[in-house]
Amino acid sequence: VFEKLKNVEFAYGSVTDQEHVNKCCEGCHGIFHVAGVVDHSRSAAPYVYKVNTDGTRVIMQAAIKNKCKVVFVSTSGTTAVSKDPKQVANDKSSYAMDVISKWPYYD
Repeated sequence: VFEKLKNVEFAYGSVTDQEHVNKCCEGCHGIFHVAGVVDHSRSAAPYVYKVNTDGTRVIMQAAIKNKCKVVFVSTSGTTAVSKDPKQVANDKSSYAMDVISKWPYYD
């Protein structure tokens, strides 16, 4: 697959480092933002928030600054959460607030 992505460059580093992300985005036409952390433990909540929320903000600010288009990849946690393991979610599914509200980053 990667050999077909001749015009794609991978950037390594922290998505929370605005200066680094800005530099990585210089001259880019688009950004595929796929970085994120999944951890439902209370002790990880600050780190999860920093990477997932602040990191996304950093990416978006760099995209605006460099006039880049963005493809944002999220998780199934946005819609595919249910107490019923047989449930199949789609874009019209409601949020399982009774489940996700217990996750630490909703405190």
